[in-house]
Amino acid sequence: MGVYRDPFCTLKETLRLFSRYPSVASNVRRLWFDGFHVSETSAYIFEILRHCNNLRSITVPSIALRHGTAEDWSLLLGQRSGFGGISSLELLAVDLKESQRSSTTNQVDHGALDQRSVDFSCLTRLKIFGDTNFVPVVDEDLRKMARTATTLQELHITGMSSVTIDGVMALVKVSKDTLRVLEYSPLSKDGFEHPESTTVESDGHLCSILTSCLRLENLSITLPSICSDIFSSDAVKWKGEVQIRTAKLCEPKQNLARSLDVQDQFWKMLNQARSLMASRQSEDNDLHIEIFISHWIFEPRRNVVHGNFELGEVLSDFTWPTAKTMSGKGPYGQTGLYGPGKDEGPYSYVSEEAFREGLQRSYISL
Repeated sequence: MGVYRDPFCTLKETLRLFSRYPSVASNVRRLWFDGFHVSETSAYIFEILRHCNNLRSITVPSIALRHGTAEDWSLLLGQRSGFGGISSLELLAVDLKESQRSSTTNQVDHGALDQRSVDFSCLTRLKIFGDTNFVPVVDEDLRKMARTATTLQELHITGMSSVTIDGVMALVKVSKDTLRVLEYSPLSKDGFEHPESTTVESDGHLCSILTSCLRLENLSITLPSICSDIFSSDAVKWKGEVQIRTAKLCEPKQNLARSLDVQDQFWKMLNQARSLMASRQSEDNDLHIEIFISHWIFEPRRNVVHGNFELGEVLSDFTWPTAKTMSGKGPYGQTGLYGPGKDEGPYSYVSEEAFREGLQRSYISL
């Protein structure tokens, strides 16, 4: 015989504990809520949070952004006396069951982000992770946050298909004087391909906007396109491993494999990346840049290109490349390469000169 277990037991017990012992609640600095995606559990979560007046960091289901009222969020963000307000917010999204999506009680949106009392100015870290099939976070939500989230030091938006570079840059631009960590690794509905922005509505060139973030140290980003401008400023503070993923250069409707001018710009970009790494090295800051473009991985420091060269070998009657080495990198899961089913064969690397020859002879393409 089965024994009934209250699915909300942990929330109820936590609320009972904090209600009975306020001193315990006042010493809580970090809370993580996972697996609670209905309006009833959201109500318990916000009731629990009301008792934690010294809370600094929370992880909540992304649906809480809809279920929470303006009062709930303003209290959490420190807009009421007696509450310090959180500095770190993580929103975790997952797919919901059909019963959860169709429930009328779950289809609640209090529009907290539309209210002026919901102020994100005390937030220094924002992370939004995961994809969901029910009211996902979208660009417009990030634009609304950007009205007040002007002092972010860390911004992580990963594994989701509902946010484009437009929403990300809305937050980046208003926090460019404080941002230290930026991670944007999206997910498309068709696989690990970044969702294209419909407008790329920036007030300037995306590459230049990133270099204007003078405190930015850690960068992993997917952009619609890039050019040498992104590596042109010696004032940047980048360090460690920087990964930049893109599909093309900042030249719309150009075929890199057939346009010598665009190819020249591409090699210029790699040389600019090398110059930036050398500049950072002279300041005792180790910087390693990897550029993921189309289905190739470029390591400017080593002057090599990783990828699957089997088709090029066939087209050249196995005369090209003259030398290649097995690579430890490979399709997504090991390297961050995007694209469902792309180049799932063995990965090798060749020199940039060999790669250039392959492009010129049309054995390979970008």
